[in-house]
Order: sequence, then structure tokens, then C-alpha cells
Amino acid sequence: MTPAIPKRFLPHSFTLIIETDSGAWGSTSVDEIEVSNVRIDLEDNGPSTIFFDAKNSTPHDINFSLTGGGRKRLSVRIEDTVYLIEKIDYLYAEDILHHLEITLGNGRAA
Repeated sequence: MTPAIPKRFLPHSFTLIIETDSGAWGSTSVDEIEVSNVRIDLEDNGPSTIFFDAKNSTPHDINFSLTGGGRKRLSVRIEDTVYLIEKIDYLYAEDILHHLEITLGNGRAA
């Protein structure tokens, strides 16, 4: 079995922002979740990536799905900058989820 990413390699945290269509006259509800024990690789040129370990990152029960449930948009806030989530790759080891690689779009002012 492939070991989890050690916590010492997951020193960062971010706020996940989930925007959902509430159905009431086109209004949007916004939920924010604090996520910790992740690795954030911010790049000036090219895509930035967040590594979320299936065992050591918290909370464990986050639904990172970009579709369904009336979701309009997923983004993350890192310090004072908000980045849109462009893609999520689920990586498995021996048919067990090992980690997620979350690709971020360009930053925009919060």
C-alpha cells in the first residue's frame, strides 16, 4: 500500500468557497470551508496546484465536485487572493484514493 503524503509536506491551508444556485430568483448562496494540511504550489507562469491528501488533509468529507447540486463555481482563497478551480484530478494507489491535485486558474482580487 502506498503511504499517505506526510504532514510535514502539507504545511499550507486555504478557504474553499462554494457558490451554489439557491433557486430563489437567481440568487447564489456561498459557503466557506477552512481546509488544512495541504500543499500549495503557486506559480507565476503556468498553472498553480493544490495537493490534498486523502488521509492527512482535513476536513476529510469535502465534496470537491465541480458539478451537481446546483453548484455554480468553486474557488479558493489563499491569503487575500481568490483563485478559480479549473480542474480536479483524483489519483489512486491500488484502487484507493491517494490524493487530489487541484489546478487553479489565474488569481483575482478578493
